[in-house]
Amino acid sequence: MKSKVIKSGAVKYNPVFYGELEELQPFKPNDETSNIMLWDGLEPIDSFDSLDIRLIDYF
Repeated sequence: MKSKVIKSGAVKYNPVFYGELEELQPFKPNDETSNIMLWDGLEPIDSFDSLDIRLIDYF
C-alpha cells in the first residue's frame, strides 16, 4: 500500500498480505523479516508503526 507522509512529503510503501490456512506453520526468518507476531488487537505491544495500525483498521 502506497502512502505519503504529510509533513515531509516522503512516499512510503507498506506490504499488505492476507492469507488463510488450516494450520499455523512455523515462521521461517528471511532477509526481509526476522519474526512475526500474531496480535489480537488488544494486548499492548512494545513497538509498532502507527501507519500499520491504520492499515489494520482499514482492512
